[in-house]
Amino acid sequence: MKHSDKVKNYYERNTRRFLWFHKDNTHKSIHQPLWKEPYFTTQDAFFYSNKLILEEMLNYTSKPPLTVLDLGCGVGGSIFYLQEHFKEDAHYCGVTISATQIALATQNAEQLNLSSTIQFIEADFTNLPKKVPETDIVFSIEAFVHASNADKYFEQVGQKLNKGGKLILIDDFLNDAIDHKRLDQKGQQAIIDFKYGWLVNSLKTTTEIKDISERYGLEIIEETDLTPYMKNNTLKHKWIRFLVFSFRWLYELSPWKSYYFRSWIGGVGKQYCLKKGIVKYKKIVFSYGE
Repeated sequence: MKHSDKVKNYYERNTRRFLWFHKDNTHKSIHQPLWKEPYFTTQDAFFYSNKLILEEMLNYTSKPPLTVLDLGCGVGGSIFYLQEHFKEDAHYCGVTISATQIALATQNAEQLNLSSTIQFIEADFTNLPKKVPETDIVFSIEAFVHASNADKYFEQVGQKLNKGGKLILIDDFLNDAIDHKRLDQKGQQAIIDFKYGWLVNSLKTTTEIKDISERYGLEIIEETDLTPYMKNNTLKHKWIRFLVFSFRWLYELSPWKSYYFRSWIGGVGKQYCLKKGIVKYKKIVFSYGE
């Protein structure tokens, strides 16, 4: 099975479960919560990555209306947030590989009477159809790591971005400061579990990202480490670690592999990588054609 098909199956089976854990009346977010300020509410933390995209839109020099493209949009939570908080004219397009996510996002747009300004397209973002519009700002939040081919991702972005446009990635990246080939067995296994459990195929260092993106006219203009804003040892994390430790053997023996339990394996692997500094959660901004 192709990697993109595995990612599709992963979200077809898990999306509704993910949403159940991150309920909100309007904006359904399944992103990593970021506790930038001590007074943040849980909703503030879940929406902080969206706020970072909003700031890039507000600082964009071209005059509205802007065209904004979310690659790996999920159920559209980020787009709905941006549409509400960006007061200028803008058109939004979201791309996701999951038919379930498209259905939920489209339904939400119709209920909010936003179908004229928001479009959702089912597609693999490493092979975008022609109907995906040329755009001023592209972003991906916790989606780039799923790319079956990092080169193809940046190639597609380069074809869709207008000159002077921006790409914003908020995601996990390997730490350049660590020699990953010399990690101990536990560190190596944590990376394997993270990649396996979360269908990660493009876990790269910033140096690797820089080399790939420049081939397609994209230059890194900002890199921000968001890892300090994460809470990685909550009671929920401890409970999931306990369940994975206790029942992984049963998962391995079972001919029926639960995609949800698989996501827990990936989550435990990621938490270890973050704790040991093997992986950093970052915001990286690129400019195109300047």
